[in-house]
Amino acid sequence: MPGAIRALKASGTRLLVFLWIVAGCLGMTARAAEVTVEGRALIGPQGLAAARDVATRRALARAAESHSARVSAQSHMREGTIIETAQVNALACTQATTPLAEQVDGEELMVTLRVEVGACDAAWENEADHAPACEKAYLNRLVVTGFAFEFPEQLTEERDGRLLPRVNQQRVEALTATELARALERGGQVRAVFDGNMFPYASPSRAPLLHLPAGSVEMPIVALARARQAQYILSGVYREFGLEKTLSRQERLIEIEAFVHDGANGAVLARQRFQTEVSGSTWLGGGISLRNTPTIGTRAFQKTPFGQKWTALIGDIARWAGAQASCLPFIARIMKVEGRLLQLDAGAESRMNPGDTLTLHILREPPVFDLSTRLLGQEKQVRATVRIRAVYPAFSIAELLEAPKELEVHPGDFVYTQ
Repeated sequence: MPGAIRALKASGTRLLVFLWIVAGCLGMTARAAEVTVEGRALIGPQGLAAARDVATRRALARAAESHSARVSAQSHMREGTIIETAQVNALACTQATTPLAEQVDGEELMVTLRVEVGACDAAWENEADHAPACEKAYLNRLVVTGFAFEFPEQLTEERDGRLLPRVNQQRVEALTATELARALERGGQVRAVFDGNMFPYASPSRAPLLHLPAGSVEMPIVALARARQAQYILSGVYREFGLEKTLSRQERLIEIEAFVHDGANGAVLARQRFQTEVSGSTWLGGGISLRNTPTIGTRAFQKTPFGQKWTALIGDIARWAGAQASCLPFIARIMKVEGRLLQLDAGAESRMNPGDTLTLHILREPPVFDLSTRLLGQEKQVRATVRIRAVYPAFSIAELLEAPKELEVHPGDFVYTQ
């Protein structure tokens, strides 16, 4: 949350002093607890739905901070003035949320929620990565794309002192996507599909800079997410696949950098590097270039030294990506508009239920780029509330509520969980 800045006049020479206070300050128990909290927001031109979204977020932040928080403060003196800043970060995770009341007081909206809160460290799947594993009402879906090689020349294999021809690069990239999707499905935190022939970046070395074909108004990665009814995309690059041989043994270093992208605008939401080393036999195999070698993903492959390490690395990436995506907001696209009724591209498979409420977001144009023309994303504007009326396996029907009269809703707009 924003830091509070207090400037005090003082005398003396220029001095720099940092004071860090780390306090697990309000109940550090790992067990979940229920709290009742309030959140307030001004009702602006965007209407009641936008105010409710802001008030709800403020209430959830207060709930998390009430359970456990970290306080960081720093001070420094410059030209006789002491500048102090303080920041409070919640260490807890909010879980089940129940709306209790909503009240309009003049130009202000107040919401009251009952929130179940627990310590985040109790929910971390991988303490090394500190990746939160969130229990959400809805299941996000990831599309896993092919993982390209930054240095394809490293795809050589040595056998009995002979350097063998390179394996089929495209098939390895596609099989990586396949196995990641299977691992994500086994994890159960998200739904996963794969498109191993899709690589979204301008080049492996420039990842995560996305590829945008000349004259195109939409990035292929966004089109892919829409086509597969997915909220997020998992893609990546083999940064290192080098084979080293000494007098006594040979080793292959595998390093993969993975990225989670927003399916609505392509923005990078999370990135992480994973690596492992394989000693002894480092045949990639996969039935690709060598005879009598097991295919990637089979039990026989997983019993080989290379297969064991590679499969474990894929499992680490899947756990990280599943934990990241499970904590991100659920998104559904509007496919059709009929008056106040909206047809959404998510249904029972995503755990949607009649009576659920979501918020309608309109993406502002144009997208936001930095000074080097790198895409940073798009601003979202909350415009209305929608309520689910009917749910089918792969789609649902929602009703538009509390919408401004001048609001225009079009296919391709988004609704998000509140």
